[in-house]
Amino acid sequence: MIFLKDISRHMKNAQSNMTAEKFMLVAGLLSETKDAAREEAQNITSVKIKDTVQKLKRREPLSSEDIHYLRLWIIGDAESYTGMEESFQEWLAEFKRLEGILEECETKKLTLDDLFRVHGILEDALRIAADIGNYLEKKERIVKFETAIGDEKNLDREILVNILETKMKSPRL
Repeated sequence: MIFLKDISRHMKNAQSNMTAEKFMLVAGLLSETKDAAREEAQNITSVKIKDTVQKLKRREPLSSEDIHYLRLWIIGDAESYTGMEESFQEWLAEFKRLEGILEECETKKLTLDDLFRVHGILEDALRIAADIGNYLEKKERIVKFETAIGDEKNLDREILVNILETKMKSPRL
């Protein structure tokens, strides 16, 4: 795919150079490439999604194919991410370790050196908390979708139509 052109080369370059500048550059490129992948998927499926939106508006039954496309558009990113993520248990263990260190610091009189050490621990805990939160948010989205789509009789079609129409209008979703 054209949007993936040279991304691995840029990633290798960052790893070879090991500078913040190269990794920040590649982070921007990865973000743009991720957006391009989503846009390509939406372009490929937009006709089918438009048909599904019309079915939802007319209150027609949804086929398994319709539900498949709903899944892709609403939680495809979350399913893909949670399915490939392998560090979650390590994040939890590290978060617990850092929590233990910080708990010990709560009752100590901290020296200036201790304050900088605590600062570093908090920075690491913040990064890990964000990773854990991101992962759990995606898992929760999947569960909510499964619950919502599992009962077609009580399906909130208006919410699905709003979500899909918003996604069709916005290149950033």
